Order: sequence, then C-alpha cells, then structure tokens
Amino acid sequence: MDTMEKTGQATIWLPRSLASQLGIRPGRTVRVRWGRWKGRAVVEVAEDRSGSVEIRWPATDCPPAVRPGSRRRLRYVDGTLDLGPVLAVLIGAEPGEGRKIPGLVRTLLRTGEQQGVLIYACYGSEIDWNRRRVWGWRPALRGGSGWRWWPLPDAIYNRIPHRSEENLPSAKQVKVEAAVHRICLFNSGFIDKWKTYEILSGDAVLRSCLPRTERLEDPSRQIRRWLDEGEAFYLKPVHGSLGEGLVLSLPGADGWRVGQQAGGVVRWGAGGVSAVYRRLVRLASRRPFLLQKRVDLLLFQGRRVDFRVHLQRGSLGRWTLVALAGKGAGSGALSTHVRYGGIVWPAERVLGAWFGGEAAAWRKHLADLAVAAAERLEGALGGRLAELGLDVGIDAVGRTWVFEANAKPGHHIFSHPDLRSARVRWARLVVDYAADLAEGAGRKGVEHL
Repeated sequence: MDTMEKTGQATIWLPRSLASQLGIRPGRTVRVRWGRWKGRAVVEVAEDRSGSVEIRWPATDCPPAVRPGSRRRLRYVDGTLDLGPVLAVLIGAEPGEGRKIPGLVRTLLRTGEQQGVLIYACYGSEIDWNRRRVWGWRPALRGGSGWRWWPLPDAIYNRIPHRSEENLPSAKQVKVEAAVHRICLFNSGFIDKWKTYEILSGDAVLRSCLPRTERLEDPSRQIRRWLDEGEAFYLKPVHGSLGEGLVLSLPGADGWRVGQQAGGVVRWGAGGVSAVYRRLVRLASRRPFLLQKRVDLLLFQGRRVDFRVHLQRGSLGRWTLVALAGKGAGSGALSTHVRYGGIVWPAERVLGAWFGGEAAAWRKHLADLAVAAAERLEGALGGRLAELGLDVGIDAVGRTWVFEANAKPGHHIFSHPDLRSARVRWARLVVDYAADLAEGAGRKGVEHL
C-alpha cells in the first residue's frame, strides 16, 4: 500500500474542455503519473479560466502543487493520466541567503510552459530522497513565494555555479541518489583544464590546435625553465573559472611583468628573473596550476579576441551550434571575461572585419573544430553532456587554437542584442533534451509518494 492510500487520495482538477477531450468524467478515480511520482487521484472539473491542471494531496507533508496547463505532453492512456515529464534545475548545493533565482531558470520555465514540461529550480540539500519530493521554486500562480513541494523529476539539469559547491556532500548526494532513483542527470560537473588538455591531445588534429601546456608538478624546475626560454606564458588554475586566479608573465627589455586576476581586478608587478621566479613559485604553492604558452591573438578594435562556441545536443543527438561570439579583452585584463572588462560581439562582425567574404567559411571552421573537441570530450568523459562552451582563437598568422571547454558555460554572450534569440534556442534545446531523456528511459520505475 503506498502513502497515498494511507493518507487519502489526491484530487486533480482538469479544465472542463480538457476533461471532455480526454473522456474523463468528474468523480472518477484515475491513476496519475507526474515526473517520478505515481498514485491515484479523484478527478474534478474546473472552469477554463487559467487552462491549468491542479493537483492537491490531503497529506500534511505534501502541500498543494499547481502545474500551469500546457497540454502538449499530457496523455491519458489505459486509465493513467500522465501529466508529462518533470525537469529540475539544480541551482546550488545549499540555499544560502536570498535564494536568488538565475535568469536562465526563468527562461527555461517560459520554454517549459510552451513545450509541456514542468520545470522547477531547487537546491541539492532540499531534495527529500526518503519521501521522494523536492522543495523547489517556480512562479506562484496565486501569490506566495513560489517555493513548495514537487515530485522527484525525470531529469536533473546541473547548473551548480561554483566548483567549490560541487564538492559539498549535498551536491555529491544528488549524483548518487539520481542513479539509485533512475533519474537522468546531465552536465553533472565541471571539467578541469588539465583533463581537457589530456583528452584533446589524444587526437592528432586537435593536438595541433592546443597551445603548449604542462601540468605544474615541480614548480622550482618548470618555472625556471619557462622563464629562461623568455616567452610569455600563463599560470592557469586547473580548477579555475571565470578567469579567477589567472597569472600572466610577460618578458620585456628591462625584466618581467607579472599580472594576476582576482576579484574582478588585475594586479601587476615587475622585476628581474629572480624576483619573478620567487613570486611565481610562491603562487604555485597555493593551488594546482598549468603552465601554458600565450598565443598572439588577432586584435579587433584594439582588443585581443577569442571566440565562445556554444554547442548543445539537438533532437537527433548531434552537437548543434547555438551561438558563436567574439569576446574582446578589457584594457589590461589577462582574459576576455566580461567581469574583467571584456566585451561581446557577434562573431560575424569580427570575422567580417578580418576576413571579408571568407567570414562564413571561418565561422564554419571554428564551429567544426569545436564540435570535434566536444565529441572527443564526451567520448572520454562519459556521462551525459547537453551543452558545452568551447573557447577558441585565431592568431596573427591565421592558425586556430582551442583553449578551454566549459561543461557549464556562462550566458554573458546571450546578453548582446544580436544574440538574445540564441538564448531562446538554448532553452528549447535543453527542454527537448530533458524530455527526450525522460521518454527514452520509458519513464519506468516511477516512484510512489
């Protein structure tokens, strides 16, 4: 006997026109499936004011939950009313203060309404695996905070924003429990820079597009050797994000200049080889770093430019180009990140200025290179990747380079007016991918509440 039978049946209200269309009479008890939950509910008929489907449980530990009524995926087959797939967007490990809802979640929610997929945002620590429910957020239809209990989802889209959070017990538990409950988890974690380099360097073509890179294991010896060679190089945090902690060493006629990014600003220092050597060795003792040669990138409007290639899984399972944008470095910045003064342009504008009529061919070349890298990474990493952000560049002699791969790419490029439509496409592909995962799994093994 499931919990529903112990505490009384749920009640589900259907718009009158929908109930008639499905052939369900008021007062009838039907089986209901919603995400990973299934149980029984008495059907009541409501007037078609909002076009919504509402389900309420009498149990005190299950407050009312409302599903706005996109009917695209709602089905009534063999006596079971299937309300369609459910997607949870994991926005953090712990709620912290403020419970701020990222803009990308709101975009996904609007898209979910159009495509018939219930979507809510949640934190890892607020998934009640024992009672098979989730304290999640979506806009409240009738006032209130929007936070309430929802069923376990069919799929979880991991958008935990910081690497440090990925290591918290509540985040790790999500990965373990998702497997136990047969919930499809995608983009399950960040990719470190050294692992990315190792995987891509296993392919001959991609290896030729990678800057010289070494994992820093013997700082005293390796840093001394790189300084003696007299070429500009970076120290990149292996587990870094958003350009934080990046260090650049630049040779000059009177010695070396060293810049370090942290907290949105760049701090510069200068000195001879010995002083710079001591500084870099001291920095290298604090966290794992890579040594990487600096590439002499082409300039646009006086700024060093690389490109973000945003890829996602399409409906046929192939990698699809969603957006391609040029990113120009801020004055004095070591990277092209917006928080360090970077600026975004549509790639066509930059490539057109550089290559004129050959711009389209260059765009295709950069996209093809990124897809090859994505396929290589996915094959080696395993798991489910729904999207990747690849950073690529073109140097002063026309050679292309692959710098980084991001399993949870930021959305700064979508803020440009010419790229906002790409964000809509991003949301559609995420929702379609989640729905395909749910349908592909047959939505079997659905839990009882």
